[in-house]
Amino acid sequence: KKKAVPVMFCCYPFILNLDAKIRILHVDSVLKKSVAFFEAMAFSCLNVRMGNPEPPKYPVFNLKVKRQDLVSDTFKKLKNMDEYDLKKELVVKFDGEQGIDLGAIRQEFFLSVFKELVKPDSNMFMYCYEFRNIWFPSKITEPIEKYYLLGILCGLVSYNFSVVYIPFPLALFKKLLGVEPTLEDLKGLDPNFANSLQCILDTEDFSEMYMDFSVTWDKQDVDVISNGSNRQVTNENKKKYVRACVNYIFTTSVKAPFAEFRRGFYKVCDKELLKFFQPQELMDVLIGNDDYDWKILEQNTAYEGKYSRSHPTITMFWKVFHELPLEEKKKFLSFLLGTDRIPVYGMTCVRILIVPSQLTDDNYPEANVCFGFLILPGYTSAEILKKKLVRAINTKKRFDKW
Repeated sequence: KKKAVPVMFCCYPFILNLDAKIRILHVDSVLKKSVAFFEAMAFSCLNVRMGNPEPPKYPVFNLKVKRQDLVSDTFKKLKNMDEYDLKKELVVKFDGEQGIDLGAIRQEFFLSVFKELVKPDSNMFMYCYEFRNIWFPSKITEPIEKYYLLGILCGLVSYNFSVVYIPFPLALFKKLLGVEPTLEDLKGLDPNFANSLQCILDTEDFSEMYMDFSVTWDKQDVDVISNGSNRQVTNENKKKYVRACVNYIFTTSVKAPFAEFRRGFYKVCDKELLKFFQPQELMDVLIGNDDYDWKILEQNTAYEGKYSRSHPTITMFWKVFHELPLEEKKKFLSFLLGTDRIPVYGMTCVRILIVPSQLTDDNYPEANVCFGFLILPGYTSAEILKKKLVRAINTKKRFDKW
């Protein structure tokens, strides 16, 4: 008899649903972090027993950064880290600030550093569609190494199960997975320019038009094929022209910075495991989504102590909450969970706990971001509750309250 050969389902990712893919990714990350932790502890114990003066290895990746110079200090620290340390559990500390990172400080770090990175004065990106989307510039003005370090940062977000909004188009995640971007992807980056290319495809009569194989992109006039300015676009070659434009924008013009970004990203993340994902799935894993369903949030909320779903204060709280505008609701999520992005599983996995407080009408709600606790005083009126809640979510978030 032939020996039975076990079927390795991971070799056939097309049969895996998104939940299974994410579980595989998380298990791999946890195992690698655990191995790094125990190896570091064993190394340190052996050193003590042998009297070896070599400094001990840290079982976690301690990242201490200065808030006032966040991006440059972060890049400086990441530049000196080897791949082994990047695979450890990330623990962040802001220089001069108190607090133990149980996940909330790390989430605040990611939000803060990417908020600074995507600002125009970082000079790392070009901005499309009224500054809503970013892409790599065709003409680099910053050191190319920064794109490598940016890739490491994005990899750390995924590896440490965090979610942070970065206004990259789906095309980035297609390229990370080796999928060629299309005109449809350009609509996700610059809808106006993509629509103009679509109009070219829809045009049949080019007799009164003169267009050559060049394009204006990132404030530059460039040929999208060799000697393109001397080749006219016609009805016969218009598809080739559009494909050349898309290829120039997503590939040719960003070859160097994207290559460095990709190298940094895969220094942290396992390339073979990420092949399980479709581009949209990978995008949702890294940056989450904004598919809000506030009724589901209310249904999934748990209560402690004297509070219950029917308690007058809770009834009053949800009435006030549902009347808030969208931006205020998103601030509430950031106040309580450290981010306003919804995980890839959707709103059903966002769970919070509301606990009573002995404080009075003069006090504000407080948040324990690590565990998703809202510490809510028993306000005497909806007007006071709304005033205190709105003020709390619009001021600096407090992490690790307990």
